[in-house]
Amino acid sequence: ASTHPSFPYHHVRLPNTIKPIHYHLYLQPDYQKLINQGNVTVSLHCHQKTDFILFHGRGLQINDIRIIDQSTGNELTVKRTLQDPRNDYYYVQVNSSLVTATNYTLVIQFSGLIYPNRLRGFYRSTYVTASGQKRYLYTTDFEPTDARMAFPCFDEPAMKASFELTVVVPPGYHALFNTLARNNHTLANQNTIIHFQKSVPMSTYLVAFVISDFQHLEKKSKDNILVRTWTHQEKVHETQLSLQVAADCVSYYGKIFNIKYPLPKLDLVGIPDFSSGGMENWGLITFNEVQFLYNLKYATSTNYFYIVETVAHEVAHQWFGDLVTMDWWSDVWLNEGFATFVSYLGMRNSKPGLQGYQQFSLRTMAKAIIDDSLPSSHPVYQPVNDPNQIGALFDHISYDKGASLLRMLYEYFGEQTFFKGVEDYLKAYAYGNAKSQNLWNAMSSVTGENINSVMNTWLLQMNYPLVTLKLEKDKISISQTRFLEDKNGQTLVNQTSPYRYKWLIPFCFETSDGYVNRTIIGMNGATLQLPSAPKWVKANCNQTGYFRVNYDAKTWQSLIEQIQSDHESLSIPNKANLLDDSFYLTKVGSLNPSIFLEISRYLANETNYVPFATSLPHLDYIISTVNDLSSQTIGKKYLKYLLQSNLRQLGWKDTGSNNKKLLRTEVLSTACFAGDRSTILNITNLYREWLYNNKSISANLKSVILRCGIAHGGNWNMLLQRYYASKDATERRILMSALASSTDKSTLKKLLNIIIDKSKVKAAEALKAMIYIAQNPAGTDLAWNFVVLRWNLFFERYGQDTFSMATLITQVIKPMKSEVQLDKVKLFFKCTPNVGTGQNAVPKAIDQLETKIAWRRKYEGAISTWF
Repeated sequence: ASTHPSFPYHHVRLPNTIKPIHYHLYLQPDYQKLINQGNVTVSLHCHQKTDFILFHGRGLQINDIRIIDQSTGNELTVKRTLQDPRNDYYYVQVNSSLVTATNYTLVIQFSGLIYPNRLRGFYRSTYVTASGQKRYLYTTDFEPTDARMAFPCFDEPAMKASFELTVVVPPGYHALFNTLARNNHTLANQNTIIHFQKSVPMSTYLVAFVISDFQHLEKKSKDNILVRTWTHQEKVHETQLSLQVAADCVSYYGKIFNIKYPLPKLDLVGIPDFSSGGMENWGLITFNEVQFLYNLKYATSTNYFYIVETVAHEVAHQWFGDLVTMDWWSDVWLNEGFATFVSYLGMRNSKPGLQGYQQFSLRTMAKAIIDDSLPSSHPVYQPVNDPNQIGALFDHISYDKGASLLRMLYEYFGEQTFFKGVEDYLKAYAYGNAKSQNLWNAMSSVTGENINSVMNTWLLQMNYPLVTLKLEKDKISISQTRFLEDKNGQTLVNQTSPYRYKWLIPFCFETSDGYVNRTIIGMNGATLQLPSAPKWVKANCNQTGYFRVNYDAKTWQSLIEQIQSDHESLSIPNKANLLDDSFYLTKVGSLNPSIFLEISRYLANETNYVPFATSLPHLDYIISTVNDLSSQTIGKKYLKYLLQSNLRQLGWKDTGSNNKKLLRTEVLSTACFAGDRSTILNITNLYREWLYNNKSISANLKSVILRCGIAHGGNWNMLLQRYYASKDATERRILMSALASSTDKSTLKKLLNIIIDKSKVKAAEALKAMIYIAQNPAGTDLAWNFVVLRWNLFFERYGQDTFSMATLITQVIKPMKSEVQLDKVKLFFKCTPNVGTGQNAVPKAIDQLETKIAWRRKYEGAISTWF
């Protein structure tokens, strides 16, 4: 095929004239030369008369194409073949038209690459054994549009078909596929050819295969599903947590959805080089090792949480995304929002001691609602007209806002009603594709409400409401405006919405008298009668609504008095909500920072992790953003005051509940930042004992001790050697975060040059290291300058990855705070328009930095006065 100057097909979506029914994929790779070669036989159905077939392929050489009429056995004559590299199209025209309602067989011989340096398509990964031997494995990652890198296919989510795989593997290796192996036999050259069973109909991006020497653990779920966890032999015992959670979730989800997991097995595989946390390939989930392997010696409570959450998330996808798939990428939130929300229910079922659901607002909604307050945000539903835009949709809006909106419905209507709607939706579109309105129709049927009308106001416009509540004796008046961090006020004029930035709000409030009310607030607000005149009203019960709330001055004062005099009378999520809203209301000029700071005083008596973890980043933001050094000094003294009680009570032993372990880590880390002498002295002593005398440190305290120890002059070079020697991915991440904590700029420059050396630091670890360095005040400018200097390298590595490029851009810019830094960022991206999948991240990062600068200008004086 050759590129044609006037390619005859001009749409970015495949035509509906031809659809695949079944693929038989035969692969005989040359693993030494990294050549992917084979053939694919596709059974097709002609839905409308046509004289051409269009399919996808990227980086493939098409060696031969045959088309056979299944009804006659006759082979059609290929008239011409053309290629369109921009859309990855191969165009095959035949002399005689394909006939409606007829099946055809498309046979393609092809060859391509097994990529050694890209974490997508069909690629090679490596690991090193305890004895130092380098071992290879060969794996795939196809979402969203990378199946076409491995074999010719109709690479769109609605083009579902069944799959069979036959693959040749070298001696000492085996293969995994979406289905179980049917049979295998050894060839004369000692290679093994493995035939896999036929799959259920699924989208191409969910196809996966792994060729490795991995070992596995296995167990049967309560409903008799075979669950297996795979990694290299020396680590296989570290998959026990993931195995248990997966087995728990596959049964639990089947129960709450009233649809049993439809496959006979579920494999989970830890991949040493992997660009995201996990990938939901149907029946063969792949993971980044850090979010899959659990080693008690190295993993913190936070690592434990994210392993459980990631496994629960990917197992949830087996229903949301796999069984029912979005019709097109514009509705990717249907996959990701559902899996993100439901993973918290899976965690609550499998590991109730984690109190994971209580942390939803902190760990998930917070990420969305921060990004969604900016002019550069986008609606949850975003039409995709260019396949190159797809990767940019995998962001906090699709994942975390989508999840937050579903949680809002779940909490408003209750679990039983919510999941009856989900069940009806899944059963109606099983093995097929769906759109957002299909879900809302199912929900409307079971709730009796017009859910389409309600949720369209949340999906089809960006941002979210700021609800203003005024209490007047026994009445409350409720109004809404758009919450927007707009540095110059122009966005309100320049952006339009079909709903004029008004929402239908599932709303809940509670009063000091114990009265609770739930209602849907219309676009024009409401006035509600109360049974009595309360002292205060707290809206957004337990922070389950996706909006912020402002109160009249008297109610704010009453809430401050309540939380300071008897904070335990308020729920943990409500306390966190008051802290969060009062801080972010300062960002839009609706509230003086003194309200947040007054509320934060109660933290001196708080013993729960969630309110602390919510408010400490806000206090850090205030202290770090102001330029006045005396205010920074007093601010750090205030932090130390808030921490003193917990510092005394929590101590240095890694004991107690999960809440205490998380809180202890948060408190000690903040105490080091605030310059608490006793904490720093203890940490530096512990660091030396660990480094020189091999004294053990618990995993939860290790990260804090190493980071603080290095920040206060600990031996950096010896720690680097520990990093090189470590074979554990979780430990390497802890060590890297510590190495990046040095306050010496020449040391940080040395680290920057180390992390881009792939022989020393894997690509995914290097990305984390860049973030750690940028977060260090001594490294913020160094990290940015390094990104600019080595942009071509970073773009080659991460430019087309689903998450990596956006993460690099936003996280390297996030710690900045000056006009000079802002000007440099703007100039660079003005001269560098092609940022790959980071296209949405650039305006977001610039918006956040401009907002920070404007916030400092407005409130620096008020903050200094309060301190």
